Amino acid sequence: MSAKRRPPIAHVPLKDRANCDQCGELVDTRANGVGEVVHGVAINRQQGGANMIALMERQHRWLCRPCIDLRKRGHKWEQTKLDLFGESDG
Repeated sequence: MSAKRRPPIAHVPLKDRANCDQCGELVDTRANGVGEVVHGVAINRQQGGANMIALMERQHRWLCRPCIDLRKRGHKWEQTKLDLFGESDG
């Protein structure tokens, strides 16, 4: 039973470290798969869907890859954490 370990973060400059907004795990904000929460306007394209975010505002809030994957699979977090996606259970 080997759990996949995250790379050590000790070598990461302090300016590039942040805590995941959902699980609190310390992450390297430059790492592949780490996501930044942003606000903006999704531009629709002629073929359907959206292909860019205009007027993007960085929120300086981050999610680690496991939390992003959980969210994509429909996992809802408890309301004890800030609801990043504007949804409420009530």
